[in-house]
Amino acid sequence: MLVDVQGVADDGGGALGAGGARRSAVRMAEAGHATAQDIAQSMYDEYKEPLYAPPPLLARMVEAGLLGRKSGRGFHSHRGA
Repeated sequence: MLVDVQGVADDGGGALGAGGARRSAVRMAEAGHATAQDIAQSMYDEYKEPLYAPPPLLARMVEAGLLGRKSGRGFHSHRGA
């Protein structure tokens, strides 16, 4: 789920570049980190592809209650959430 996008130009479509990664992080924060973890775990369980396994950082964040917009905290602070 985490991708190094340094030096990749943003094509504006949300698929590549830091802009795309930023939009993906915003979408994940809105859906909730626990939801993203559940989706990744379901995909991993179905396909047994290591690429789909939930990242350990995401699991630690969910365990700590850093759920994104829902909790007001995630990868960054959500003021007014």
